[in-house]
Amino acid sequence: MSLRRATIATLVALLTLVGVLAGAASYWIAAREANEFLDLQLEQVARLVGDTGPAGVQLPPHDSEDDLVIEVRFHDGRDPVCAAAPCLFPAAPAAGFTDLRAGGHAWRVFALDRPDRLVQIGQRREVRREMASGAALAAILPILVAIPVLWVVVDTVLRRAFRRLARVTADIAARDASDVAPIETRHVPSEMRPLVLAMNGLLERLRGLMDQQRAFVADAAHQLRTPLAALTLEVGNLRAGGEEGLPRARLAFVEAAARRASALVGQLLRLARQEAGSPRPRAAVRLDAVVRETIEALTPLAIARRVDLGLTERIEASAPGDHEDFRVLLETLIDNAVRYTPEGGTVDVEMRRAPGGGIVVTVRDDGPGIPPEALPRVFERFFRVEGQEAEGSGLGLAIAELIAARHGLSLAIANRADAGGAEARVTFPAA
Repeated sequence: MSLRRATIATLVALLTLVGVLAGAASYWIAAREANEFLDLQLEQVARLVGDTGPAGVQLPPHDSEDDLVIEVRFHDGRDPVCAAAPCLFPAAPAAGFTDLRAGGHAWRVFALDRPDRLVQIGQRREVRREMASGAALAAILPILVAIPVLWVVVDTVLRRAFRRLARVTADIAARDASDVAPIETRHVPSEMRPLVLAMNGLLERLRGLMDQQRAFVADAAHQLRTPLAALTLEVGNLRAGGEEGLPRARLAFVEAAARRASALVGQLLRLARQEAGSPRPRAAVRLDAVVRETIEALTPLAIARRVDLGLTERIEASAPGDHEDFRVLLETLIDNAVRYTPEGGTVDVEMRRAPGGGIVVTVRDDGPGIPPEALPRVFERFFRVEGQEAEGSGLGLAIAELIAARHGLSLAIANRADAGGAEARVTFPAA
């Protein structure tokens, strides 16, 4: 059911309920007032007859509309004067109003006892009910007429209100996939404005993401163009040279360029997977095992660069998350430290428990460190510190930051205060 129909149905139900309750109350009040009026009429007629002179009693003509029956009994023994023969009402009634049955009907009777006579005025109950019902129906008739009129008014008002919302819907439906401009809020009802403002916030975030993706594609194309162009040029040179045996230096150059291109493509794919944000099942991951296998995987690189890579402190600990994501995160930090540490340097990996109960993994090196002006930009994509000779795409730390954000980890990189070099610290929650 649409929101408009649900709102109309709810309001119509409430209006009907209120109308029924108001009509019932009006009917009951009108019927009670009509009965009180008829009782007053009986009493006034009885007093009028009771106050006539002693010479005789002349009964008023029978009123078929009110259907009143008048009976007068004299205390001096004279014959009673009754509208019907024989008299219907008892000769010694209680004073005031009485409900009784006589002549096959139910009666409402008022008895007035005077010194010389007893006056009784009666009216049939069914006549009274008809008169009270007529008065009550006349009272609730405006309510009965107003209910369907209000139904129409509510439907018309809501149709006009939702027509303005339909304009917003049409505006969004008419857009193409690239149009993320804010939705116009000038004609939006105030009740719907928070929703439209929230949608505008979403469009703003989408526009930022699209700009980021466009910049990423442009940077990726630029970064890939250089090694691929070098490969193409070198292969052309080798072909033009017509040499039977390829020089080792040229082969090494081609191999290095291909390796850089392959590494960059791998980093791009890894970054795309992290940005996609597809949820993976989380489990308790043994961090000490991840640290150990990462160090083992990077040991050949450290040996080739003559860097002392080791685990200075290790504890058995687990953290909730994904094993592969944690491996990529730690591999990025340790790989960076090994690559940017000069020959003969040291890279230390340390595991310890944080005061708050988490697990802190720290990677320290004694390399040149990071220039202070470059520290705020280390997590930017394709950012590389100028003057560094180590190969890299500038995507590793961006990927590491995405992994940390997805798993709720704390990742920080700074220069060491106790010595030269840099320090990367990641804090995992305890499992």
